[in-house]
Amino acid sequence: MASLESAGFVHIIIKGLSGSLVDGILMNRALDYLLLQFERPGGELWTVAVLVFDPVVDRLYIQSRDDLSSVDPAYADVLRPFLLELAAEVRERSGCGVLLDLETTLSNALRISERFQIEAGDPIAALEACSARHLMPMIEARYHGRASGTSK
Repeated sequence: MASLESAGFVHIIIKGLSGSLVDGILMNRALDYLLLQFERPGGELWTVAVLVFDPVVDRLYIQSRDDLSSVDPAYADVLRPFLLELAAEVRERSGCGVLLDLETTLSNALRISERFQIEAGDPIAALEACSARHLMPMIEARYHGRASGTSK
């Protein structure tokens, strides 16, 4: 199986954390994940990034699509700087603060989903699993010649 990076993804780890060890055992905890979506003309939502938030340590993990032209070539030049700015902002601020700003300000073409709660011991593994679920369908659709690229 190809890695997510070789499938056209950029993995940005912000304020990295690779799990919580208690007496040598990786412990599961509640994490939130959200989808950053772009609305194409015609109303179709395309996921451009997955965010995993660990509220216990106030850290945010982001995996975004490397090939944004697969979302819409006309908007790739707008989305790319936004995602880079978002990554820089999280390095400077708390994950919670950035998410609250996104949840209260994004609308129209760029949207943030509601928070979905998952249990995981490793936020990076959770990010990769969520990304495989929500970003891979678009790549598979493109390679199989289907028009649909929305995530479920």
